[in-house]
Amino acid sequence: MLESASLEAWEARQADAADAEMGPDSLPVQEESPAERTGGQEILELGVLAASLPGLVLAAWIRGRKK
Repeated sequence: MLESASLEAWEARQADAADAEMGPDSLPVQEESPAERTGGQEILELGVLAASLPGLVLAAWIRGRKK
């Protein structure tokens, strides 16, 4: 009886150690819905536009100064 309890405890510790080694990278990845992907794409496009707009304004200002 004592040996089987010890064996079960040892197996449980081994399983816990294996789970701990797997870490968060091994968790299943949840797929995004099409609506979430579209929203992310819109945010990305707005970010690119916001980043490029000051660059375009600066380029136009520099070109205007050279004339």
